[in-house]
Amino acid sequence: MALSSQEAAFVQRIQSRSHALGETLRELYELQEIYADRTYSAIADEGLADAEITAANLSSAINMIAELKKLFGNQVVLQGDWGAVLNVIRRL
Repeated sequence: MALSSQEAAFVQRIQSRSHALGETLRELYELQEIYADRTYSAIADEGLADAEITAANLSSAINMIAELKKLFGNQVVLQGDWGAVLNVIRRL
C-alpha cells in the first residue's frame, strides 16, 4: 500500500533530519578532537570575549559533546543541564 502524501512527507522529513543529525554529530566529534589536540582548553576568558562566552562555557560545550558521543555509543551518560549549556554556547 502506498503512503499518503502526508505520510511520505513525514518519512522524508525524518530521513532528512536524521541525516542532518548524523552530519552534525560527526562534525561535533571532530571539533572535540581538535579542542583536545590543539589544547584549546587553555583559551582564556579574554580570548572568548568577542564570542560572548567564557572558557567554562566552552569547556561545558565540549563536555556536552562527549556525553552525546556516549549516548550514541550506547554508553552511560552523565546527567547534566545540557539544554542550558546549549543555550549559553549558541548564538541566536
